[in-house]
Amino acid sequence: MKTTMAVVSEDKWKEAFEAVQSQFELTELLSEQEEAIKAFFEVKDVFVNLPTGSGKSLIFQCLPIVTDMINLVALMLL
Repeated sequence: MKTTMAVVSEDKWKEAFEAVQSQFELTELLSEQEEAIKAFFEVKDVFVNLPTGSGKSLIFQCLPIVTDMINLVALMLL
């Protein structure tokens, strides 16, 4: 079974990346961060499981800056 992925609008991705650069003073994203943000713009549910200190917060803090949408973040602290 072959699936097709929606392509992220280049303008939307550029806007998100510029927001990251200006708000967080970063020059690049980790591949996992980029993948999660792009999946959001492809209107997919996103589950991110990364170790402490790997930039999860940047992902969910970036999205409301770029969109008018509400984020729901569930943190499982054990």
